[in-house]
Amino acid sequence: MAPFAEFMLADSFTATGDWWLPGTPDVKLHGTLSYSSGALELDVSGTLATKTEDRHAVGADRFPVHPCVHGLSNEGRRLTLLKAAAVSYGSSTKYAPIFLIVGGLTADADSLHLTSLSFYCTHLDTFINRRLLDHRTDGNGPDLKELSIKYVQPEKLSWIVEAIDAKLEFDTALSYRTGITSSELHFRSFVTITPNAPQDLDWFVKKMWRFCYLLTLLTDERVSPTGISIEVAGESRPCKLIYRTIEPRSDKGESELLVCLFHLGHVVEDFRSILNVWFAVNETMLDAIHLTMDAHRNPDQTPHGRFLLAAHAVEVISRATTSSTYMETAEYAAVVDVLNGAIPGNVARDHRESLKSRIKYGNEFAFHKRITALLESLSAKAREIVCQDPAKFARGIVDTRNYYTHFTDELRPKALTGATAFWATVRLLILARILLLKHLGIADDVAVKQLSGHHRLMQQIALARNHPECIRPPGPSTVPVRPG
Repeated sequence: MAPFAEFMLADSFTATGDWWLPGTPDVKLHGTLSYSSGALELDVSGTLATKTEDRHAVGADRFPVHPCVHGLSNEGRRLTLLKAAAVSYGSSTKYAPIFLIVGGLTADADSLHLTSLSFYCTHLDTFINRRLLDHRTDGNGPDLKELSIKYVQPEKLSWIVEAIDAKLEFDTALSYRTGITSSELHFRSFVTITPNAPQDLDWFVKKMWRFCYLLTLLTDERVSPTGISIEVAGESRPCKLIYRTIEPRSDKGESELLVCLFHLGHVVEDFRSILNVWFAVNETMLDAIHLTMDAHRNPDQTPHGRFLLAAHAVEVISRATTSSTYMETAEYAAVVDVLNGAIPGNVARDHRESLKSRIKYGNEFAFHKRITALLESLSAKAREIVCQDPAKFARGIVDTRNYYTHFTDELRPKALTGATAFWATVRLLILARILLLKHLGIADDVAVKQLSGHHRLMQQIALARNHPECIRPPGPSTVPVRPG
């Protein structure tokens, strides 16, 4: 069990003390807060409240959600639980809060305003790639007489992100522990987000995860927060933030030798622009990012689910970056009127509405054309690392997506299966990477160079070429891809 004072997200700890609701500070219950593997649980003797004012919620009388619960540990530490839902009753009551603030008290999440948030995250030090230690030796080999190591505090790196009216910084913290027989020196880089005006907790959490997704794309490693510190308006000292999640908490891989897809040095001159583009994406592109991250960061999903996520991500990237229509909207409106008018009068009402719905969206590119257009937008070298034959690739992806969506006997023979479907997912994710990097302003040739030289991705690109891209030959409607 890690020391209680650290409050890293991978740590486990307990805090025993008194707990109460902000409106009834004189009514205190004794209980224990436990945190482990992303799960927060408060177990108190008795109950904080048995009813809620929301009479429309199912089970509301028995399972209220308290916006805020205050606590004071036996060690004198102030604790605040936010959005604490009652999950069981008996001689004691158990609550499952979403957030825990260590070191401060607040009325509820809506009244909590933060001036800054700092967080450690996996692989940040590898991404920044700065030398922090200098060493000197006196003598060589077995004659080594003296070894001196000097820690060099690196300069703070800072960028203005106009897209969110905030400053984003990279800094490094040093901690030193000494014991009877050994001493330990730890240093970790962290990110600080400081908006021009205080923001609520939800704003900061979203921005923190948006940054982690950016680093996931740039490093091709799973980047997640590992420890969070917040500056709360009205509090003189920083507070720690813990939150409940279903995502596994682990620092596994931090000690391994990693080769990032991009290091900061590759993009440092354009990093301010990259940050602004990333934080300014529209809602459609943000959906595409989330879909890509879901497919990329969760390799243990079912093959069907991962393929559909990757295919959907590529489709939504197309929606976010292209007009994706066959005709101008005004022109197509006239077509809609003609087609709706041509529906025979004997067609049932629900059938008629179904046909009108298909006609309404009939101007949008079919998925096959979307993939083809995206491949056409890439350089020849970028297309080559995605697929060998763009026409077959597009047809294979569409056939497989259609089967996984409907699972009909007619579609089954055309779909990729087994290993071929697995490698189709790999290809889709490589395509999504290139398209997202391109959206950030990273040129095709730069992306191709990094992808082709990455120890893991270069193998994926090579192995994917050993598998068919399509079960059936492309039909006559396939649009050829222009060279160059």
